[in-house]
Amino acid sequence: MGSEQARNLRRQGIAAAKAGQKDQARALLQQSIRLEPNNEAAWIWLASIARDQRERLFCFQKLLEINPQNETALNALKAMDITPQQLFREQQAQSPAAAPPQSAEQPAETRVIQAQLRPGAPVPDTQSLANAQQQIDEIIRQYQRADNRIEGIEWVRKSRRRAGERDSLYLRLYVWAGV
Repeated sequence: MGSEQARNLRRQGIAAAKAGQKDQARALLQQSIRLEPNNEAAWIWLASIARDQRERLFCFQKLLEINPQNETALNALKAMDITPQQLFREQQAQSPAAAPPQSAEQPAETRVIQAQLRPGAPVPDTQSLANAQQQIDEIIRQYQRADNRIEGIEWVRKSRRRAGERDSLYLRLYVWAGV
């Protein structure tokens, strides 16, 4: 089922690429690759409609990881005056270093520090989180204590000129006149 769906997505993506619909083709091919990450044809077509050089090089790197003898990727890299070794070195230099695996024995502070050293979303320290939680609790307590009433305003139920009231009156009159 998954490979059939990936095949259909790939076909649709290739058709969209041939029709010049690059964004649609890119989305379809990326979905196909999610289902079948080792499909060379999908990576080749995705490289052909890449937004920029960096994305194209990433596609060629994935192609060479799947099949180091892929002629299309090797020829394209040769045309760009890049060797496969240079490509892998550049990608390793740009990608963050692999983080050591986190074990259950590590204290929470060590995991937080390691998470802060890695690039990506910042992780606040535990003290900041505790302070923020206390502030939020205080705001909630104040809100719950406060009367939800505003002085001088009395809420009443509207009995006339409500939304849709006139329309329903006309409908009744039309029905009454028609009967």
